[in-house]
Amino acid sequence: MRFIFSVIIGVFGLFVAQAQCKETISGDFQTKEFSTPCPVYNFAFQGEKTSDWMSAKGPLDILMVEAEILPVKDDLEKYIKDYVGDAFFSKMQFKSVDISNYDSIVKFDGRYPPVDMYACKAKYFFYYYYLPRPDIKYCIGIAIDDNKRIISGFNFPDAAHYLPEDPILDYCKVMEIVKQTGTSIEPIESVSFDFDVEKQQFLWWIKQKIVHPKEGRNERNEISIEAADSKQVVSYMKVILLDAHGNPVKKKEEEIKKTPLKKIRAMR
Repeated sequence: MRFIFSVIIGVFGLFVAQAQCKETISGDFQTKEFSTPCPVYNFAFQGEKTSDWMSAKGPLDILMVEAEILPVKDDLEKYIKDYVGDAFFSKMQFKSVDISNYDSIVKFDGRYPPVDMYACKAKYFFYYYYLPRPDIKYCIGIAIDDNKRIISGFNFPDAAHYLPEDPILDYCKVMEIVKQTGTSIEPIESVSFDFDVEKQQFLWWIKQKIVHPKEGRNERNEISIEAADSKQVVSYMKVILLDAHGNPVKKKEEEIKKTPLKKIRAMR
């Protein structure tokens, strides 16, 4: 009886631990550069059906513009599938699409941020999630111009570089590995599943928060874990330049030098 009770407690504890594991959403849709300045309406499957598009509280039903957008979507997805291969594409999920309506600009008066047709680059902007696991969402945004050309960069690998993710890795397992490294990482600023353009691979990145930011050089620890191999873990010390207001000197955080402190594990 005591054994059965222990098993029940163990199973319940495992269930609670799994239930408490966080969903991870990372990546960059790139909306600020390509879609935000445009007079766009957003469409999704099973969206709202209304003739007054400006009144919609969420996505509009994509079937209202199916003749225009579905051929564009089909062509785009054929191209993506050829680029990334079947394994990656099978884990992509269409979310929605923005369509720029140039004849509706007047309806967007008073919107913030304001419509800026000089900065508007995209006729269509597609939103996708890449889902290596149901609890991990990686954001992918693809912009297409009036000539139906892709004008945004890809923040995901091609078929030649793609490696399937280690199935054991989720937020909880990542935090377990972080603890095992012994690296001083508290307080943590972020835990993300991201794509390294230079290495052409997905990595988990854990970044330490700078508690007392100062103008000039600031140091913090970071840990990377290869998404395809949870045994490849590296700790870094990163130097970040901040201005007087505590903001990165450049648009994105720029390191002076990324210096590996130690390679924590490299077991096979």
